[in-house]
Amino acid sequence: MIYTTSVRQAANTLNTAKDSAVKLARGLQDALHRAATFRDPNMSDEGLSAKRAELSAQFKQAAQTDLNTLQTGVEHARTMLAQYARENTSIQLDPATLIRSEQLWRQVERQLDAGMEMRSILATADADTALAILEFGPSWAKASGYRPPNMQEAIEAVLTGAEAADAGAWVQRLAYKRIAETTSDAQLAELLNATAAADGQYATALPYLQATSSLIVNGSADMVGAGVASQLAEREATTTTPGTAQDGSVAA
Repeated sequence: MIYTTSVRQAANTLNTAKDSAVKLARGLQDALHRAATFRDPNMSDEGLSAKRAELSAQFKQAAQTDLNTLQTGVEHARTMLAQYARENTSIQLDPATLIRSEQLWRQVERQLDAGMEMRSILATADADTALAILEFGPSWAKASGYRPPNMQEAIEAVLTGAEAADAGAWVQRLAYKRIAETTSDAQLAELLNATAAADGQYATALPYLQATSSLIVNGSADMVGAGVASQLAEREATTTTPGTAQDGSVAA
C-alpha cells in the first residue's frame, strides 16, 4: 500500500532540504558573528567577553536543536521512501513469477555480456524486465565492480566519514525511474520518482548540514567548500545528457 500524503511530505522534505540547510548554516554563521562583535559601552572587558560567550552558546544551542530536527526529518524521509519503494516493487514469491523474473534477468545478462550498457537496456525495458533488473541488477553491479563511486557518493563519504556508497545503488535508481515510466499506477510512479531523487537531494544538503555542525562544535566552517561540494553533488544528481549514463559510462 502506498500512502500518497506521506510520500509527498517526504518528497517535499527532501526537495527543500538544501534550502533549509543553507538557511540554517548561514543563519548560525551570522549569529556567531553578531555574538563575537557584540558591544556595550557600559560593560567592562571581562563582562563583554562573558556576554559574547553567552550569546554564542545560546545561538549554538538553538542551532543544534534546529539541526537535529532537520537532519532527523531528512533521514526519516529518505528511509521511508526507500522502504515504501522496496515494499511496492518486490517480486512475488510464487514459483512462476520467480522463474519468469530469472529468465528476463538472464536475457539482460546476455545483453550485458554482448557489450550493451545497463542504461541502454533500461531505456527500452518493459515493466517486467525493469523489475527483474531491480531485483538482480544491484547484485550484478556489486559483483562486477563496474565503476568507482560517483562524485555524489564520494562527497558523502568524505563529509560523513561513512563507508563507500552501495555499489549497486545506481542500478536501483535507474530501475526505479524506468518502472515509474512504464507503470500505469500513478501513485507508484510518484513514489519511485521521489525515491530515485532522494539520494541526490540528500547529498546536496549534506555539506551544509556538516557546515552547521562544524559551526556548533568549532565556531567556524568552510562555507565556500560546502557550497562547492553541494554544487558538485547537485550536478551529479541532476545531469542526465543523452550521451552520458547515470552509471558513468558514455552511450554510443
